[in-house]
Amino acid sequence: MTGPSDLSNPSWWIQSGMVLFVLLMIKGLDDSQSKSDMGSSLHSS
Repeated sequence: MTGPSDLSNPSWWIQSGMVLFVLLMIKGLDDSQSKSDMGSSLHSS
């Protein structure tokens, strides 16, 4: 784990922010894909 002193380091916030942003992007893509899959399955049936 990172020490408390890392919290004052701007690069630490930038790195953590980028990681969170990527995770949210992937989660959003997964949600949209699952929704589209459900829609296509409903239309095909």
